[in-house]
Formats: sequence, structure tokens, C-alpha cells
Amino acid sequence: MGLTATIPLLLALAPYTWLLVVANFVAGVGGEQAGVAWYSTLNEQIPEDRPARVYAYDDLGSCLALPLAQFAAGPAVLLLGLQTTLYAAAALILLATLVMVSTPSLRALVPRAAQSQPASGDPVLR
Repeated sequence: MGLTATIPLLLALAPYTWLLVVANFVAGVGGEQAGVAWYSTLNEQIPEDRPARVYAYDDLGSCLALPLAQFAAGPAVLLLGLQTTLYAAAALILLATLVMVSTPSLRALVPRAAQSQPASGDPVLR
């Protein structure tokens, strides 16, 4: 997800079309891989009686965050200037990514398949 920070950073530093196309492609591939990991984790970790509720809140958060960020961009540019707003956007994306990957409860998640298998070298109990 941190790859997404390259887009506003490149817009601020080197707004060349070819470079932005490549950066958007790379960020898109990274975002799709993160999406697969996200939905796989949701499917494994959410109790079977609650996935609809969790998916609804997930979609609600996503659908609210994008327009709110777009709404805030205009006033931010007027108050801070375009360059500062783009740097702030990149910093915010990186900060959110760092907070996410440094959260201990997220880092401690183990796939259920790995939880049920004995560690290598351990005798298999039957």
C-alpha cells in the first residue's frame, strides 16, 4: 500500500506522463496484491456468522474515505499550496501504511491452515 505514496510524490517532483503511468501501474499491482491478502485474511479470521457485517463496514469505510479525501484536497491546496499538499498526501499514505504494518495484532495473525499443522520437526500426533 505504501507504493501508492509514489503518485503524489511524483506529481510534486517530476510530473511526467510516462513516469506517472509506470508508477500507477506498479502501485495498482501492489494494491491488488494487498486487496487479495486483505480479503483472504477477512475470510479466514472473521467468524462465520459475521462476514456480511464486516464486509459492509469495510465497504462503507472505503466509500466514505475516497470522497472525503477528494473533498478535502481543494481546500488543502488553497491553504497550503499544491506542492505542500502533494507532499502531505504522500506522507499521510506512508504514515498510514507504517501504522498498519506496525500494529502488533495484525503482525501476529497466522493463517488457519498454519495454525492446525504441527511445526516442522514436531512429531505428528495421531
